[in-house]
Amino acid sequence: MKRIIVLAMMVTMMMTVLAQKEIGTFTVYPRVGMNLSKFSGQKIYYDASDNYVKEKYKMGLSAGAELWYQFHNSLALSAGLIESGQGTKWEDYTSEYRDKEGKMVRDEYSISMSTQMLNIPLLLHAFVAPGLSFEVGVQPGFLLSAKNKMNDEEGDMKSLMKTFDLSIPIGISYEYMNIQLDLRYNHGLTSLGNFFDKGHNRSIVLTLGYGIDF
Repeated sequence: MKRIIVLAMMVTMMMTVLAQKEIGTFTVYPRVGMNLSKFSGQKIYYDASDNYVKEKYKMGLSAGAELWYQFHNSLALSAGLIESGQGTKWEDYTSEYRDKEGKMVRDEYSISMSTQMLNIPLLLHAFVAPGLSFEVGVQPGFLLSAKNKMNDEEGDMKSLMKTFDLSIPIGISYEYMNIQLDLRYNHGLTSLGNFFDKGHNRSIVLTLGYGIDF
């Protein structure tokens, strides 16, 4: 019994040490950063065979704010509004064909897609060391705009895509003197739309925030 009591006291002390904020504390984190995103699983075929171009990560900006609530010594909840420049790139490819005169023509293509999203991350944060926490949750997202670019030509694609996206974010954050560095991976669950029926959002987001307690 004494061992159980001592163990319980040690666990309680450790939970207290791991606390980042006082229970009941609200903290606002304005944050800005970079993300790498792509449409995973979407193939673009460029001839009658099975040749296709693979998707690549595209760099964009993320900015917004989150509200954290410390409801336990080592646990916190957060909700945010993050505007994120996402999308995808595809590998450059070359198409060869003969024109009407029988001459071989070689065309080179570069394709990318840019989307602007308003994401609402809803996360649970578990502190495992002073300043260090792991996080997981859900992230509804809403499509604000979508544009594609092939070489120098641009087009609007929003009407061909779904306006709602649902992702599962997982990540890790570290805070020191109210400055927080946060790294997340967002795994999209919903298809992107009729034109990209097999594509799903994938993104890696690194942001820097500053905590304001109240």
